[in-house]
Amino acid sequence: MVRRCVVSGCSNTANDELNISIHSFPTDVLRQRTWEKNVQNTRAKWSVKNPRTTYICSAHFLLDDFEEGPILMVGSGIDVTRKRILKPSAVPTLFPTPSQIRQGTGDFATATPPAKRHRSAYFEKREKTQVLDSLLKPRLTADGASAAHTSTACSDASDDPMQETPGTMTSACQTDPVKEKKKPQRSKGVQTKPREKTTGTPIERKLFQDTGSQCNIIPTPKKEVSPPPSSSPSPPSSPGYHPPSSPDLSSSEGDYQRNSEPDMDEPVTPIHKEKKFIVFMTCLTRLLSWCHCPDCGSVDISTCHNVIGSLLVITLSCASCFKKVIWNSQPYIGSIPAGNILLSASILLAGATAGKVLRVMRTMALATISSRTYFRHQRSVLLPVVQRVWNMRQTFLLGTFQAEGRDLVLGGDGRADSPGHCAKFGSYTMLELHANVVIDVQLVQSNECGGSYHMEKTGLERSLAHLERQGLAVGTMVTDRHRQIAKWLRETYPHIEHLYDIWHVAKGFSKKLLAASNERECQVLRPWIKSVSNHMYWCAVSTPFGQGAQIVAKWESVVSHVQNVHTGHGDLFPSCIHGRLEGRESHKKWLEPSSKAAVKLETLVCNKTLCKDILKLSGGSQTSAVEGFHSLLIQFAPKMYVFSYTGMLCRILIAALHFNENANRVQGVTKAGEAMYSIKYPKGRKGAAVLRRVLESPTYEYAQELLEEVVKECTDKENVEAEFAVEPVIVPPPLCAEFPHPEKSDFVKQHLSRFKR
Repeated sequence: MVRRCVVSGCSNTANDELNISIHSFPTDVLRQRTWEKNVQNTRAKWSVKNPRTTYICSAHFLLDDFEEGPILMVGSGIDVTRKRILKPSAVPTLFPTPSQIRQGTGDFATATPPAKRHRSAYFEKREKTQVLDSLLKPRLTADGASAAHTSTACSDASDDPMQETPGTMTSACQTDPVKEKKKPQRSKGVQTKPREKTTGTPIERKLFQDTGSQCNIIPTPKKEVSPPPSSSPSPPSSPGYHPPSSPDLSSSEGDYQRNSEPDMDEPVTPIHKEKKFIVFMTCLTRLLSWCHCPDCGSVDISTCHNVIGSLLVITLSCASCFKKVIWNSQPYIGSIPAGNILLSASILLAGATAGKVLRVMRTMALATISSRTYFRHQRSVLLPVVQRVWNMRQTFLLGTFQAEGRDLVLGGDGRADSPGHCAKFGSYTMLELHANVVIDVQLVQSNECGGSYHMEKTGLERSLAHLERQGLAVGTMVTDRHRQIAKWLRETYPHIEHLYDIWHVAKGFSKKLLAASNERECQVLRPWIKSVSNHMYWCAVSTPFGQGAQIVAKWESVVSHVQNVHTGHGDLFPSCIHGRLEGRESHKKWLEPSSKAAVKLETLVCNKTLCKDILKLSGGSQTSAVEGFHSLLIQFAPKMYVFSYTGMLCRILIAALHFNENANRVQGVTKAGEAMYSIKYPKGRKGAAVLRRVLESPTYEYAQELLEEVVKECTDKENVEAEFAVEPVIVPPPLCAEFPHPEKSDFVKQHLSRFKR
């Protein structure tokens, strides 16, 4: 079936001699409706029945409506299947007037065979060259430059083809010295008006609009084509012109070329900050279909794909001259594809798990690395980098404290990787309470110290020994009421003032008081639980440091207070100092003297062990910041997942880097300058509202520093290690090492199920 244009008075068919092509209507409803309305200007009440079999010719489109690539390839003498491709936004706008339709004249009349137009082949060729020149040359702004200057610029540009970047061309190098044109002519076949040429300084113009392409598969050709005689018109394939969609196949067979070097005139973006995109294989194949060999001009290019993790390697081979080039979708960092190592580093720095992230990528059918590759990167590259960055920052912190010359006030606490007494890993955190920074973290595996119960004490021993080797003096140590640690500090470091955190002591006492209130005739104790807990805080905070006996006297006075007796408590604290009770405190029911509830409360308050702990309560610094760090650590190392020793160590150190960078954030303010607060309902308060400050958003500069060190580790490992040496991590043997390991085949034979009949 002959494909004809549906515009009234046109009826053109495809004709290569006249540069007329036929295009079907779009399937998109909105675009199809726009085309239909425009055609109705020549054919009233006309409508599209089947867009796939309804056509309109190229004479009704502007030149800007077509893709430039195929037009340039045709002008270069390259045979392409589709010589004219409409842009997705193309709309027909050129239509004949009613008088032209009636007379059958104008540019939109039916195409006439070449024999009847009486135009020579030379005239046709010259007209095509003029139209193509108008596409390749922008309108120059400078006038009056000599032809000799233009010729010199063309010669300079053609001498060194490497000066030209892919995707751009120097307009002065595309033709011979420019001559003044007379009245510009218009081609009826293409329906464009060539621009007038004016001499001027050569400028560069992009052939395609830069929309942020992912990579450049078009290296600059190394061989130059001999220029044509100066007497003949210079076609677009003259020296200095390099088609933007033609990869270089001039390298010898077997050469392995990676991505071309970046332009030194442009600022180089670090590889870890460079934008990355998701490219579909169909789109990439469509791009490669425009390739041709710059040596022989053949379009018979075969491609071979190879996938290495997230890296795509494409080998393009010319079937005519047997030249080939290898293109990589990403650069290399040392000997590792950049996408592979940066993906592994990003998973670790974000606190994500490799299994879930890689599963997400596989669900999307994204080419990605395997779990085995991730753990290899973590062990060989990421762990040394994280350890080196942490050691550098830790050395700076400890050096700062040494310069201050003061005794450190430390807060310490341990954390198990899983609840209960079956934990595998235990970490101990040492935090300088006045500066609010983590200065040391230690990771302990349970089989290193004889069981999970001893991991906290072992971590403290290692941490204090490390600080002692650095020449730092510890003055005060604030911890929870860990009996094993208290005894060890008392015997090993008697000069260190060991204090207890109030929250831990108050929490333990509140639990005992809550259990007592569930007993018979003791329910009256429940309204007093919070008040007694607050009283413990007041006793420690209101007493000067070093007067532990007075803290105990204040604490024991609560037994008389709950019985409505406010005087005669003792010599150190004779009477209550509160005023008249108001509000909730005035409505509480007082305990009856000698009642079961009063006796139970007195037994708990005056417990000898508790009173000894009250003596050592810290009225100043607390370990709440340590608990905050442990909450942050859950984001990097959740307790519901199992990590290897190196994985757990990396995540603990990264969490410490994150905490130190964001621990002293200031409170956020509104546009009006008011402090920002939020209301929370934590589980521990059993639904009670809590007012909290809203801090500024956290920063992640440490992550960028780690990524920079990853690049250095992969490219210049020897110099990095010489500058800042890191001791290798000694990984303890697994927990199952002390158990026998039977042969799998024998174990399968011995296996019996309890439910087998």
